Amino acid sequence: MISGGPIFICMKHLLATIIALLTLVIVSCGPKDPCKKFACYNGGVCHDGLCTCPTGFAGVHCQTKVAPDPCAAVTCPTGYICDSGICKCPLGYEGVNCEICSRDRFIDSFSVHEDGSSSLATVYGAKVRVGSPTARDIEFLHFNNYFVSAITAYVTHDSVIIPLQTHEGKRVTGWGVYRDSSAAKPYDHIELRYRVFDTANSSINDYGYDTVHYGGQPSEWRK
Repeated sequence: MISGGPIFICMKHLLATIIALLTLVIVSCGPKDPCKKFACYNGGVCHDGLCTCPTGFAGVHCQTKVAPDPCAAVTCPTGYICDSGICKCPLGYEGVNCEICSRDRFIDSFSVHEDGSSSLATVYGAKVRVGSPTARDIEFLHFNNYFVSAITAYVTHDSVIIPLQTHEGKRVTGWGVYRDSSAAKPYDHIELRYRVFDTANSSINDYGYDTVHYGGQPSEWRK
């Protein structure tokens, strides 16, 4: 058995070299930290070589400041989209979350004050009820203190449109606005501007619809 000598010493050095090389290979091939040389700014945190940015910052390194999302705190009904902090509501609805049915403000009983271009000033009772088929449709009952048939209309926010229609020998068309109470008029009311055309004699009774040619006053539906 050889316990010394040049051969033994050479083999011992060779073995040490091989062990050192293997150790170096194992260390170099081991797992690396992908975040070691990857910078995240503005409070960003690196995970697996990717930055997770705090609110208000974006970019590969969280280097870009972004405006806050105006829709982040807004909850819209299913199927609707938030745009600049406001929900895009279906027809007939309004409000931040589309929670207000626009026509609800119109549904009530009213004391109607009218002074038409070809009729005497009068006061009478009338109603507005829910119409169909959409959520913005309404119906005026006892309209003009004459009609038995309901006069149909539709609502957009605080405005109402009466499309041209014929009932009981007369054609009606007009528009109006719902107004909240004020110092001048301490009551909620609908200000209606419309006209009635009599198909029998072609006469027109105007209620503020065409003040230039007829001079009638808008109809006031007081709650």
